[in-house]
Amino acid sequence: MSTVKNAEGKTIEQILGTRKELKIRIKKEPTVKVKKITKKEQQVIDVANTIEVPANYHLINTPELLDSFIDYYKTYKSIYREPYVFLDTETYGINPFKDDIVSISIGFMNDEQFNIPLKPFKHLMSVDIPTIPQDVVVSKLKPILENERMLVLQNAKYDVHILYNWCKIDICFNVYWDTMIAAGLLDENSSKGLKEWYKNYVIPSKVKNGEEDETTKPTFKFGSLFDKIPYDTIPHNLATYYACHDTHMTKEVFLYQKNVFECGLYDLDKVCKLFREVEMPLMPVLVHVEREGIYVDADFLEKDIGKALQSKLDDIELKIKSYLGEKILVQKSKTRTKDGIKYKEKYTEWEDL
Repeated sequence: MSTVKNAEGKTIEQILGTRKELKIRIKKEPTVKVKKITKKEQQVIDVANTIEVPANYHLINTPELLDSFIDYYKTYKSIYREPYVFLDTETYGINPFKDDIVSISIGFMNDEQFNIPLKPFKHLMSVDIPTIPQDVVVSKLKPILENERMLVLQNAKYDVHILYNWCKIDICFNVYWDTMIAAGLLDENSSKGLKEWYKNYVIPSKVKNGEEDETTKPTFKFGSLFDKIPYDTIPHNLATYYACHDTHMTKEVFLYQKNVFECGLYDLDKVCKLFREVEMPLMPVLVHVEREGIYVDADFLEKDIGKALQSKLDDIELKIKSYLGEKILVQKSKTRTKDGIKYKEKYTEWEDL
């Protein structure tokens, strides 16, 4: 059987093989999909590119800087008459028993603030910024924090749990002042949040003294900007600003509260006594209760306490019925539709008590 060839003397098999090789060579490379940047992510990048981190806000991210910070801490404690230390933590969430720690920030009375990250930065703008391994940071901070007796925190119970659960640093009995507890005693009808107190009490007094209104700055809206964004995924300069500003606000709110308690204008001696002798000593007790748990006698609660409460409830219900009667007139509403428009129609109905 003869083999068919073309004018160039190539067989069909050779021609087909050449085409197959050509097809393989010109095959397109797979397209790599680039993740689209969200509006919030772009806002974070824009702020990171324009923000100026204050000279007193410091990032501690190398072993050498950590050693210098420890020396600075010891010097500060030796020369200040009232060397309060302001402490805060950043985490992955709000549950101290489930959400790991990301960074520790520490501030002093001279308004020098320090951010010490415990996790690597993940944002593309900061992946080349070094951080110190968590065990190294803990080994340096644990001795000084566990011997510190002038710690000031906002919602101290939370940070006490965080440091103990994730760093084995126990400052349970070391907290001198909790600004959230003091806020509840000084103004029980308003928010006890740090930022709210800073905005409502500290800033007005600063503006009155001729200082700039900080609420006009874009950095004052950091809380909403970073909402639900993991703290280690924001650029390092924003992380430093945010963490250091928290300890700065803690310092300012503490000084304001301390002055209100001690100035003598508001006759708060009894409230101050309640804060110092009841509320603050109770905080570490509650920490240990939450940490260790408590024994609950379910049978006693159900059979004895439950029956006693049910008896009181029945008695109250009987008195209400004797006064109001067996039925009461209740105002209700139901949804109706007229000409394609939904509206609420109110009506009254008698119901058994």
